Amino acid sequence: MRNDNPLGDFLRARREHTAPGGLGLPAGGRRRVPGLRRDEVAVLAGMSTDYYVRLEQGRERHPSAEVINALGRVFGLDADALAHLHQLARPQHRASESDHVGPGLIALLQRWHDTPAIVQNRYGDVLACTGLALAIHPSLTRDRNLVRLLFSTPPNGRSSPTGRSRHVKAWRGCGPTPTPVARASRPWWAS
Repeated sequence: MRNDNPLGDFLRARREHTAPGGLGLPAGGRRRVPGLRRDEVAVLAGMSTDYYVRLEQGRERHPSAEVINALGRVFGLDADALAHLHQLARPQHRASESDHVGPGLIALLQRWHDTPAIVQNRYGDVLACTGLALAIHPSLTRDRNLVRLLFSTPPNGRSSPTGRSRHVKAWRGCGPTPTPVARASRPWWAS
């Protein structure tokens, strides 16, 4: 199984293990692979064959809850398997090893009384910071994601008359906008 398309791998495995006879389809005839054909799954789930093929091949990665529930009915999934299928279709960011700040780095940050420092992960979440960094940027106590703060917090902590952050206005004319930068670090935004 490939790791780059877990939803497609799951759908393919369930399709191969679902007997056509159990769903009222003729079990006879020559089949190149065991289980259901893609077009049979699509018809039973009420979607186009092309859409189902795109899901299984990973070219469509954001199916609706209704589509997932329909596929769960076709494959006869129980509540746990259906929840797993929903998780595959809508993955959430999970803490990883890169979200862990080691004790050595924490000790170093605690010794830096006169230096503002922030440790962040690839998603812009602040994992650790010095006291001076908090004093300079007190909004870190409310929201610990730097990308979200960039778009939502004016430098003086008050809203601008237009309701837009001065940080975002400052990006104009400075090269790439923050949106592609954020999308590059969160691939599921771009797809």
